[in-house]
Amino acid sequence: MLKVFNIQLLLVLGCFLMDFAQAQVNFAFPIDTPHVLSGTFGELRSNHYHSGLDFKTDGKEGRTVKAAAAGWVSRIKMSAVGFGNVIYLDHPSGHTTVYAHLHHFHPELMKFMDSAQYAAESFEMELFPDSGRFSFLGGDDIGISGNTGGSQGPHLHFEIRDRQTQVPKNPLLFLSPLMDTIAPIAGVLTLF
Repeated sequence: MLKVFNIQLLLVLGCFLMDFAQAQVNFAFPIDTPHVLSGTFGELRSNHYHSGLDFKTDGKEGRTVKAAAAGWVSRIKMSAVGFGNVIYLDHPSGHTTVYAHLHHFHPELMKFMDSAQYAAESFEMELFPDSGRFSFLGGDDIGISGNTGGSQGPHLHFEIRDRQTQVPKNPLLFLSPLMDTIAPIAGVLTLF
């Protein structure tokens, strides 16, 4: 039993260390609010695996969302479900950052989406602009936080993915450390 536990522990640590070794690129926090999380990477939720971080926005829409690093818009989508209004930025580092549940996009992106929506006579829209058509520097405003799609309240959902595979990575490995101000509560520890 202990041998199986040790092997499982080594596998988990190995996966963590591989991700940690890949996290050589630093990204900036994507939102202008205190960095408080309402959801973390890897949570098992009732209907899905949570593949990013949820940043609190004080229960309000309208917070400025910024590009976490220099990059270009590779995908932009407006939908009444899922991520709602979402921007995908590709980065030279080989990563894609995802900014979901936005109220609206940067004015140039809004104009681009509005034009496509009117032409298609449809709200639901997913576009893949040419590489470099919409480029942003790290820290540039790219949108405004909201509560669109399958969101249960105003927040920013943020992901970092491998650009080639679109496999999500733990964003906490790429961002500055977050301060944890809540002390742990001792509970029961069970070993299988």
